[in-house]
Amino acid sequence: MAPFPSNQTPNMTSANPPQPFEDVDGKHDTSYIDMPLTPKATSVNPADARLASLSRFAVQSVHLRECFAEFLGTFVMILFGMGVNNQVTNSQDANGTWLSINMCWGIGVLIGVYCTEGISGAHLNTAVTLAHCVYGRLPWWKAPGYMISQLLGAFCGAFVIYVMQYQNLNVIDPHRETTQSSFSTYPSDNISNFTAFYTEVVGTGMLLLGIYAITDQRNRPAGPVGAPFAFCLLIMALGMCIGMNTGYAINPARDFGPRLFTSIAGWGSKVFTLRDHYFWIPIVGPLIGGVIGAGLYVVLVEIHHPQHKQQTSDSNLLYRLYDFIMVKYATDNVTSTPTQDNSDVDKVENGYANMPNTPKATDVMPILAEKRTGMYRFAVQSVHLRECFAEFLGTFVMIVFGMGVNNQVVNSEDKNGTWLSINMCWGVAVLIGVYCSEGISGANLNTAVTLAHCVYGRLPWWKAPGYMVSQVLGAFCGAFTIWVMQWQNLNKIDPNRETTQSSFATYPSEGISNYTAFYTEFIGTAMLVLSIYAITDQKNRPAGKYGNAFAFALMIMALGMAFGMNTGYAVNPARDFGPRLFTLCAGWGSKVFTSHHYYFWIPIVSDLLGGVAGAGLYRLLVEIHHPQTPLP
Repeated sequence: MAPFPSNQTPNMTSANPPQPFEDVDGKHDTSYIDMPLTPKATSVNPADARLASLSRFAVQSVHLRECFAEFLGTFVMILFGMGVNNQVTNSQDANGTWLSINMCWGIGVLIGVYCTEGISGAHLNTAVTLAHCVYGRLPWWKAPGYMISQLLGAFCGAFVIYVMQYQNLNVIDPHRETTQSSFSTYPSDNISNFTAFYTEVVGTGMLLLGIYAITDQRNRPAGPVGAPFAFCLLIMALGMCIGMNTGYAINPARDFGPRLFTSIAGWGSKVFTLRDHYFWIPIVGPLIGGVIGAGLYVVLVEIHHPQHKQQTSDSNLLYRLYDFIMVKYATDNVTSTPTQDNSDVDKVENGYANMPNTPKATDVMPILAEKRTGMYRFAVQSVHLRECFAEFLGTFVMIVFGMGVNNQVVNSEDKNGTWLSINMCWGVAVLIGVYCSEGISGANLNTAVTLAHCVYGRLPWWKAPGYMVSQVLGAFCGAFTIWVMQWQNLNKIDPNRETTQSSFATYPSEGISNYTAFYTEFIGTAMLVLSIYAITDQKNRPAGKYGNAFAFALMIMALGMAFGMNTGYAVNPARDFGPRLFTLCAGWGSKVFTSHHYYFWIPIVSDLLGGVAGAGLYRLLVEIHHPQTPLP
């Protein structure tokens, strides 16, 4: 392209100066992620004549539009969910398996989120709506409209699938005696209502905790593109790890709407009276569990984020006076050199990805946030303690999913999952654990990762004990949580606690020597840490801040598929030692340490050595050869 003559250089400056951009971040109080404000109606009619002719029916009420969206999203979700339930049951597993149910429910949520998230926030779940109200993310006056819309959507979705499956139902259950469980949830035969209630509380708690982590803009959010896929994987994994006991309702609207439909569609009043009037448990359990799960994330992570001053109206003299006093006080009482960058208080040098600096929680505390939750006054000041909280929570969540799928597959004798379910669910477990902690601690979640980071200068050595203790405690508590959920199943299949310890800690397969087991764990952990260094290498081809968690999930899935046969792929000393210590206390006895010639030390030592070797291999062959950025 030829250059312009000097006397004909075009004026590249726009005649109209750019308009100021209105920052609407955080104004939408209902959505999983911060969405722009939704105007009441379009100011410009669409060019298409047909759409223009329909625009006159556009409703003016924002809340009514939100209710429409919640109805549609729940309706679509139930169509997929009830559809796969009926297809697997009515075909007697010829047209699907338990894994089909898990995957289809996840995709149903994915499509439901796409239908609604930009309008209503895509709750699709009464427990989500209640938790958002409790923690100030949704005004209480909107809750009835949301909940009724969700219930109606579930009812209508069940009706549509009932008509589709009517002839099949007449063949396999003409008197409507057994197929009600294809629409609403019921506990397994050997599960008491107490265990069912506990299962629903824990399952919904993990759901809400996952939602809050995935959408936390100050941690490591999944982003506007990744969030629906993260929700999809979260629902899949919940079915894989806690679905055995109750069918994982984890949503009062999803259960009560179809249950109400079946009561008038031929199944009668037994849908409410079965199992000592079980129907209330999938309502009350998820409502309580959702508040607990969201609260756990808020208490351990969210309230400790450094606070930024909230935007307030200039006309509000009270807020202006408050801001002036607090800013002046902070300025007068913080000593720093003129060249010091006050934001660089403590750099997260240990993370999977290079993270921004994490300042201490000593910034000005916004009065609006304090009024909103009432818990910000408990924010800890120590950056390292915040990191330990994040490591504990991330490891706890990872172990709940991982131990859950292990126990579900073993205790159901492969009826409610397979080896593939274990691989997939462990991958998603790491995904959610990363969302819980990456923006704060770097999401190590693994003692071998922590050691490798210390060896290669990515984490100060003095932080290692806190990280490692937090990881072991998180794994111990996660194993306890699943043990309570699976207690009745364990009593049935292994009353003397002779064989099921492998659902918690890892042991070598029959015919595998400790030497081969050591080698397997060494190679597996080396591949794990090498992959982490590759995925997060900013001078190579990093997965990016929104892609990291998905890359880690796929990597963990592949490790199980490739290296899990010999040892059960611990590849993480904390993941193995914490649950092993718990089983020692919970009835399995000292054999968890003495069996297989004192095997217990192998998933500790080999993993620590393998992590250092894998990270070193990547650094030796790739990282140290990057062109060096000149120092300023």
